[in-house]
Amino acid sequence: MMPRLPSLTGNEIPPGLPVQTPSSRPAIVVGYNVLDKVYEVQYDDDGSRESLESKYVRLAARTRCRTKFGLGVVTQYRHDDGFYVVLLDSNATAFLKASSVSAVDLRLLGKIPKPLSADQILAEFNGRLTQQQADALAAAGENAYLTVRAYCEKNASSLSSIASTFNYGADYTAALGSFVNPEFHDATEKVRQAGERELQRLMELSDLVKARVGTKLATNAELVQ
Repeated sequence: MMPRLPSLTGNEIPPGLPVQTPSSRPAIVVGYNVLDKVYEVQYDDDGSRESLESKYVRLAARTRCRTKFGLGVVTQYRHDDGFYVVLLDSNATAFLKASSVSAVDLRLLGKIPKPLSADQILAEFNGRLTQQQADALAAAGENAYLTVRAYCEKNASSLSSIASTFNYGADYTAALGSFVNPEFHDATEKVRQAGERELQRLMELSDLVKARVGTKLATNAELVQ
């Protein structure tokens, strides 16, 4: 009899994302057990943790998501029929099965400082900038932030698949290795090493995006000097 092999769909909820749970208590994802398809969540109110089957963990309202109709925002999850209500960027409302909705992984935005307003920039520089210069810097920062956000959303499918592999790939390899004979240990080790190489490539991509954003910000800043 063949064993039940684990699998990654690429749509797994990434760690740190807010989710809905059966208890209605706000929580975030901490980890995912690939073999058992169980999420570990941490509740916001008291910091306690619980393991829940994936079918009981759903994206929280206001989560940026992707669907077959394009990008949108989750407005509600209906427990009675298992459908998400999603407000699409096209301004249409879609009612979709949970399996058809996945989170847009925007954690790359965490590598970019949140843009400051012109007033915040003036306060930081304590009068050493004019209002025009502060406005230009604020606009440059906002443009840089939106550039990275657009990159994340344009490549949402690829980033979600890569993120699932990097976040839960080690668990997947370990679970898969538990099904095979010891002499296949070298094969699972090669899978792990390949995953690490892909992770290195993603880190290099992140550095490249940050460098380009930094160059763009500097170029905008020079215009007001």
